[in-house]
Amino acid sequence: CIRDRPKSEMPEIVSGCDVALVPLKKLDLFLGAIPSKVFENLSMQKPVLLGVDGEARELFINQGKAGWYYEPENLQELILKIKEIKKSPEEILKRGENGRGYVKQFFERDVIAEKFYSILNGKLKASNSIPLAVGKKLELLIWAQHALAFIALSLYVPINVILLVRCYGFDLKF
Repeated sequence: CIRDRPKSEMPEIVSGCDVALVPLKKLDLFLGAIPSKVFENLSMQKPVLLGVDGEARELFINQGKAGWYYEPENLQELILKIKEIKKSPEEILKRGENGRGYVKQFFERDVIAEKFYSILNGKLKASNSIPLAVGKKLELLIWAQHALAFIALSLYVPINVILLVRCYGFDLKF
């Protein structure tokens, strides 16, 4: 059993695994959860055995083809999935590659920041209600772009999130 290891040791530990088990309790609260361990393991090309329903299942199992799903807290289904996975070493490699590619394409911080910046910047340019000659207002809007990008990255907020930014009476809605 591995307990309380420093984060610096995790790459070595993960590299010794074939598949990462990512379980959560079966609670409605977790339907919108994406455990950070999903990103860590997929970035190292390790597929996940995901015991998390909802958004995480949709993104990484259904869309990303980056692992397997089992019903949270269903021990029998977990055992069956482990036996199924053990029989297919080539599928482990394939889903690991899928996961790394999926995370790189959709969840890399630079990619998210660029998409977020493009959307926000496009909204600012499309608006005629901002006199760009006003230095303070422009400075505040540029600061807002960076702040929102940081928040989105910190929380892994999907790009289609609805935000409302209010800057001196100017509304950005997308």
